[in-house]
Amino acid sequence: EKEIPSEAPTPSSSGPRRDKGLRSFSLKVCQKVEERDVTTYNQVADELVFEFKQDSTIVFDEKNIRRRIYDALNVLMAMDIITRDKKNIRWKGFPQSREKERSEAERRIAEVSQGLSSKLELLEKRALQYIARCNLEKRNAAAGPAVE
Repeated sequence: EKEIPSEAPTPSSSGPRRDKGLRSFSLKVCQKVEERDVTTYNQVADELVFEFKQDSTIVFDEKNIRRRIYDALNVLMAMDIITRDKKNIRWKGFPQSREKERSEAERRIAEVSQGLSSKLELLEKRALQYIARCNLEKRNAAAGPAVE
């Protein structure tokens, strides 16, 4: 019979340490939040408790599981993988995926900046042409009508 200890394995627990500990819970919680993108603590907790109830080989205390899910959510928030806004929990992603998004955003900013520079240069050129035209019209108006 597998048993989920509250922290470290006890001398009486046997077998590998898989499916035990806060790390394992964090991974399971992480998967649940990632699947839904936006969820709540209760939705995640209810799903995981339901999964544990389905496995008759696991003996667990529901309150302890819910407490550990809460701890896992706090760990994921501290790692900036999820955010919490009131009751909603939002998946942000792992740091390497955000790095890719950041570099893509930087590339796009550089692209837009280059486009703005080109447009500013064209605007300055057109403004100088407009000023030259206005000056030419003033000079021609001051010179009087053209003689043919």
